[in-house]
This record gives sequence, structure tokens and C-alpha cells, in this order.
Amino acid sequence: MGRRLAALLAGFTLSVLALVAIPTPAFASTDTYDAFTAEYTVTPEGVLRVRETWVLRFGSGSGRHGFDRYLVTREPFGSSGQDQIYRIDDIAVSSPDPISTDFNVSTNTGGSSREESIRIRIGDANTTIKADRATFVIAYTVEGALRMGPGDHPELYWDATGSDMGTIFDATVRTTVPGGVVATQCFSGPPTTSNPCTSQTFSGNTATFKVDQISHGSLLTVATQMN
Repeated sequence: MGRRLAALLAGFTLSVLALVAIPTPAFASTDTYDAFTAEYTVTPEGVLRVRETWVLRFGSGSGRHGFDRYLVTREPFGSSGQDQIYRIDDIAVSSPDPISTDFNVSTNTGGSSREESIRIRIGDANTTIKADRATFVIAYTVEGALRMGPGDHPELYWDATGSDMGTIFDATVRTTVPGGVVATQCFSGPPTTSNPCTSQTFSGNTATFKVDQISHGSLLTVATQMN
């Protein structure tokens, strides 16, 4: 393990300050996702660089204005009584389609004092997307995403999708880490599930996880342990 990565893990940002909680986003339409691909790259400094591609298919009850992406920025850290803070920066949105990629970011709080998220709202409220589907590419960085895993290996243990989204077909996540991959885990199903993904493989510095379908109410969790 590199010195910078070791120092980052030794200094995990834990907080006992009381903030307010994440409201659960309402699933109010029949939108689904033809495909989801995520590329995760862990830098030697321990920063997670993310590039997500979402192929959204609009349902009959959809507003057809764009896409909301929710990302957790605060959550309880196990049974420690402290909270894990995720700092999300460098957000950028693009699309190969002729649609608006304007976006705004808001903080979602309420309910509990231990949880918080941000909402990236993409699109134009005054414009309806005429096509049946649209592709959104979202890039961002995360600080605080790593933890110490089994055998004192640094680990990225991450919920790639949320359980309050529409059904996702053909999901793929690739993780590239410094020092090489030593082990992986992948789960797909309701929160806290132990149901394995369709496939998971790793070689050298890269791990690949695949799921054929993630139903509404389920999520995709990937774990990559590194040297």
C-alpha cells in the first residue's frame, strides 16, 4: 500500500456532528434503464474518479425532462456511532444525444440526523424530450470512499446504484485501482442482500462486475480490495 493511500485511510473523515437525513426519492413513473455502465478509478492519493453512463428509457408516466441522480454524502459508519462523509466534487454532465445537459445540485436532508445526499438534476424543466430514450454521462470525484477491508487491504466498498430507481437492464461496473486487485465481492438485490451478481472477474489492476437486471427496490454493491 502506498504511503499516500495509507495516510488517507488512517485519516478517514468521521463526524459526530448532527446533520439531517436523506429523504427517500419517490419513484413516480415507469422509467427504466436500458443500460448502466460505471468506470471507477482509484488514484494513488485515494480519490475515486467516477464516470457513469445511463441509458434512460422513458415510461408512460414520465415527465421526460431529464434525469435525477442521487448520491449519498453522509451515512452512519457501521456500529462506531460516527458518520462517514463523502465529498463529491468536479461534477460534469454530457450526452451523445441532442438534449439539455444543464444541471443543478441540491442537498437533500430531513428525517434522520445521520444521513445526507445530493441530487444532481439534469435537463430543462421547460423542454420535453421527444425520443423514447436518452443517454446521460455523469462524471465526478469522491473523497472518503475507501475503507480498510479484510486482511488490512484498502477497499472500495460502494453502492453503484440506489434501490429507489427504475429497473436497470445490463449493468456493468469496472474498477481500476493502484497496486493491483486482490479480491472482489458483488451483490445485487434488496438492501443488505447477499445475492451474488451475474459475474465478477479481476486481473491486474481492474475488476469487472456485471448484472443482467436490477429490479426496482434492489441495488448493486461492488467491493474491490487492493494491495
